[in-house]
Amino acid sequence: MLRAPTQPGAPRATGGSSGRRTPPSGMALRALLLAGLACGAAAADARGRSSKEVAEVADASSVALVQEEVHLHDRRARVSWHDTSLQSWGFSAAPSQALQGSGSPRARPQDLKTQNPFRKAIVVSISPDKYAAARERLEAQGVPAEPFWGYRGKETEDLKQAMRLLQKYNNTDHLHETVGNFLACLHMSPGTPPRIGAALRELISKVLHGGPGNVQQMLDHDHHHCVPKMVAIAASHVRLWEGLADGSVPAGSPDEPAGPLSRTAAEVQDNASEDPWYLVMEDDAALCPGWRQRMEAEVPLIPSDADIVKLFFFGHWRKEDKLPDEPDGTPSPFLLAHDPMRTSDIARASAYEILGGASLDSVPVAGFYAGTQAYLVKRSSARKLLRQIKGKPFQDIDMTMLSSVRHYVWRRVLSMTAPEEDGTKHHSLVQVVPVCNREPPKDWWFR
Repeated sequence: MLRAPTQPGAPRATGGSSGRRTPPSGMALRALLLAGLACGAAAADARGRSSKEVAEVADASSVALVQEEVHLHDRRARVSWHDTSLQSWGFSAAPSQALQGSGSPRARPQDLKTQNPFRKAIVVSISPDKYAAARERLEAQGVPAEPFWGYRGKETEDLKQAMRLLQKYNNTDHLHETVGNFLACLHMSPGTPPRIGAALRELISKVLHGGPGNVQQMLDHDHHHCVPKMVAIAASHVRLWEGLADGSVPAGSPDEPAGPLSRTAAEVQDNASEDPWYLVMEDDAALCPGWRQRMEAEVPLIPSDADIVKLFFFGHWRKEDKLPDEPDGTPSPFLLAHDPMRTSDIARASAYEILGGASLDSVPVAGFYAGTQAYLVKRSSARKLLRQIKGKPFQDIDMTMLSSVRHYVWRRVLSMTAPEEDGTKHHSLVQVVPVCNREPPKDWWFR
C-alpha cells in the first residue's frame, strides 16, 4: 500500500486583503475582559473564592478569546481570497455563498453537509501543500473533504506500485490504438498547449526504432518523462475506486464506516437511497460560483442509468449529445458522453477550429469530454468500473472510464482549474476549456 505523505500542518493564510475584517481592537478586548473580571469577582465573593483564582480563570478565558478571534480572522481572509479569485474568472460569488454582513464565518462543512448534493469530496493529490489549498477552498464553501494520496510518477517505488495495480486488472499488456509515446507526450491537460517538440522527437524515435507494444516498453523508450505521469494518474484513480468499492474510502465519519464494508452492507449500498454520490476532485480543481444552487436543482435530473457525472470536461463536444428537454420544456443540463475517440469527429472538430482562426498549437490534442478534474461517482459505480476495466488496453484513464461505464457531463461546467493564489488566470485555449456556467463554444460546421 502506498504510504501517504505527511499530513500538512496548519493551513496557510493566503491571498490579498480585499474584503477582510479585522479582529476587535485591543481596547475592545480589554473592556470585554474587564467586564468579565468584574462579574467573576462578584461571583467569587459570593462563593468565597479568592480574587487570584478569578484572575487565573480570566487569563485562561482571554487566551481562548484571542485564539478564537485570530481563527475567525484567518478564516475570513481565506474566504475573501476565495471570492476575489473566483471574481477574477469573470463571475461573482452566489448570494448564498457570500460572507454575511455581520462578519460571521461561513458555515462549517459539517453544518452544510446535509445540504450538499453529494456525501463528501475526495481530493486526489500527491502534494500536502496543494491538498491544503484545495481543502481551504472547499471548506470555505461548506464542503467536507478528505485527501486521497495518489501515486507519484517521478518516484521509482510509486511507479512500481502503480504498474502492479494496473497489471492486476490486465491493463498493461496492450496499448490502445491511439496510445504511444508520441501521443502521450502530445496529450495535454486543460488549458495547456500541446508539447509539440517533445512529441515530434518521440515520433522520430518510433520511426527509427519501432513503436512500443505495451506499457513497460513505453516506459523503457520514454525520453521526455511523459509516460510515468500517465501511469501514475491512471493507477491513482483505480486505487480510489477500490477504496470506494470496499468502503475504506472515505476514511470514516459518523455516517461512514471506517473499514471495508461487509458483503451485506455493500449490497445494501446498491440501493439508490443507500448509494450516495461522492465528489472526486483533483487538487487543482475548484467549484464554480453558484455551484450549490445549480446542483440542488440539477442533480435530481441526472439520468437513472448514470454511473459517472462529470462536473468538468475539456476537448471537444457534440451538439447531438444533448439530452432531450425535461417534461416541462426545460433544457436538460447534461450531455451523454460517448465515443470519445471517434476519429472522424475529432478531425472535423479540429478542422473547424483551425479554419475558424485557432492556431495549430491551440487545437485540443484530446478526444471528446476529456478530463478527470471533477466527477461524481457512487460505490456501485466504482465496483462496476473495476469489473469493466479488466483486460482493456492501456490509454489515458479518462478515456478508459468513458469506454467502461455510462457517463454524463454537465454542459455548462461546474468546475474549473483554480486560479493561482496571486490571482493569475490559467491559460485557456480556444475551443478547449469551457468556462464556468456558460454554454461551451460551438465545435462544428453542420450538425
